[in-house]
Amino acid sequence: MLVQLLNTLDDSTFRIRFMAHTLPERIRFALDAHKKMYVAFVVGDGAEAEAIALSITRNAMDAILKVYYHQVPEALAQPTLLGT
Repeated sequence: MLVQLLNTLDDSTFRIRFMAHTLPERIRFALDAHKKMYVAFVVGDGAEAEAIALSITRNAMDAILKVYYHQVPEALAQPTLLGT
């Protein structure tokens, strides 16, 4: 039962993460940020590379939450097995 629950959670998490990558602003931000991070690596600016990596992570989290909270109201409005 635990394995089934974890698989369901993993599937849901993957779906939300995938959907976050479809946001146009996310794609533009990620591409630009990764280019800047590459330059920081090349010139040996570890502090800048770290700051950019953190901004990429924060942006990803924001995109995931945006997609998740957009989906939640629709999911809550659907009937469940309990008939609510």
